[in-house]
Amino acid sequence: MSLSFTLTADHPLLETNQRFYQELTEHGVTIGMEMGFAVEKNPYYSPDLPEIAARVTQDYRYGLEFAENEDSLCRLRNYLRKAGRIGDAVEIWAIWLGGEITPFTPPRWEIALEELELDMLRWLHREPCRPDSKTMAACLVIHL
Repeated sequence: MSLSFTLTADHPLLETNQRFYQELTEHGVTIGMEMGFAVEKNPYYSPDLPEIAARVTQDYRYGLEFAENEDSLCRLRNYLRKAGRIGDAVEIWAIWLGGEITPFTPPRWEIALEELELDMLRWLHREPCRPDSKTMAACLVIHL
């Protein structure tokens, strides 16, 4: 099983790769990390996978990768401002692939783009992974 992040919209979005490599040193230890975010056609998963098809209703689906930090959040907000249409909503889905599809409705959090905070992306990353999750999915709806 793997956790897939899918960005969906009712109209095509531009693909972008704003990832970059950064080294962080703390207590004398240097760690290299990929930062930023990317919106791309997902090369690993078909949008017609049953786990995605059973939940996602918007027509345009993209793989989303993001680092959980303020810089990546700022880049994602700017991208959505430019790529989206005022009055529309995009959805970011976190879905476990290879899991059981249940009849339960996944939790959804609806916000305006200006309200998008790092804790919300962290929630999206954690929610489907909880041991008591009945849906193995979660959705963040962002109104533009």
